[in-house]
Amino acid sequence: MASASMMSSSDKSRTPAGKPIRLQLDPLRLHEPARKKLSTIETQRIMIVFDDLIQKMELIEILPIIISHADLFKSVIDTESMTEINRHEQLKRAYEANEPLQSVMNIIEKLPQFENYTRRFNKSLSNSANEKIAYHYYIQQSIRNVLRRLVHEQNRLDAIKRILQSNNLLPQQKDVMRLLKMLRDSAMERFLTTPLEEREKGEQMKSLNTRLSANEAVIAKLEKELNDVIADRDAEIKARNDEIRKIQSDLNNVERNQQDTLKRIRMETESAEMSETKNSEGRRHKLQLDINMCRQKLQEQQQRNKKTETDLRKEKWRQETGLETWLTKYDNEMRQKQDEYDEIETAYTEEKRLLIELEERFEKLKEEYDKIMEERAAEERQQAMEKALRERRWRAAAQIQRFWQGYKVRKGLKAKKKKKKGKKGGKGKGKK
Repeated sequence: MASASMMSSSDKSRTPAGKPIRLQLDPLRLHEPARKKLSTIETQRIMIVFDDLIQKMELIEILPIIISHADLFKSVIDTESMTEINRHEQLKRAYEANEPLQSVMNIIEKLPQFENYTRRFNKSLSNSANEKIAYHYYIQQSIRNVLRRLVHEQNRLDAIKRILQSNNLLPQQKDVMRLLKMLRDSAMERFLTTPLEEREKGEQMKSLNTRLSANEAVIAKLEKELNDVIADRDAEIKARNDEIRKIQSDLNNVERNQQDTLKRIRMETESAEMSETKNSEGRRHKLQLDINMCRQKLQEQQQRNKKTETDLRKEKWRQETGLETWLTKYDNEMRQKQDEYDEIETAYTEEKRLLIELEERFEKLKEEYDKIMEERAAEERQQAMEKALRERRWRAAAQIQRFWQGYKVRKGLKAKKKKKKGKKGGKGKGKK
């Protein structure tokens, strides 16, 4: 029965192919242990030692507060315990004030496990060093005595904590206590975690790190592509701006040349008009014709310049429109890429969820299929055994019938032989 139960438990922990079953831990509860209670006596004892140490450390921290507010704890701490606490405080103050050991011998002699430590003095050390060592020993004995009295009852410690909390006297937690509690929680988590769960956590962390590295590589690649596209866009915008500035510069040069030309023509015209007016009316008429011709040329030049300016403005508007078109196209493409990325991410999450559900369903179907196949194999073996038994019975029955028929034939032959012998004997007697 024991071997059968061991085989069944080992079969439950392994698949038909001999591979260990994965626990499939929840990623959101990866660091939480599956069990809530300790299963072995050794781990329970270790945790009891941890809790006892934490309680004693907390009591050591609140002893000065108990001494300074002794009236609050009269209902919780008995007189003898309070006396022991006061003695410990006096011993500690004497040590801190470097008082001689003989001045506190009346306190030391009242310790439950009093021992004259002066007998252990090391002669190679100074008297002050030996007294310091003795102080350490007696303070240790005193604090053990105080803790033994206070930790004896758990209700007393809880009542002391409630009084401190109600009066806002709880001391600030020190780093040693925080580290000790962290060590206790870490040990508790290690004791509650099985090796299979720990191996599964390691595999989950490796998988998460692998996925994180892959995602970071994809993000870096997308950022690089985005930076390249932005750089190309900035280069194109810079080229467009340079071209626009060049066109504006050419336009300003044309306007400046036009003004200079107009000013020069006016000056020449005025000087010529003045000189020709002085000379003669004929030349004035001729100059008038020249002025008219120059004005006509000026108008034509202005018209050509206006046309050129209009063309340049159209070209500028076309370039700006094209730039806006490219920017809009870029924004649309980036929005489309983001939508595609979101759709792919959603599809990936859904497919992963379906894959997990299919794996769980497949495990259940695999177990049912193995159970059905085992039942069919057992039925086939049973049918084969029954068939072999029937054939064996048939052969045995046939053999028995053959023996019985042979026995009847032999018996009949013997009876016939006896009858023949009897007839022959009767005939001989008659002859005699």
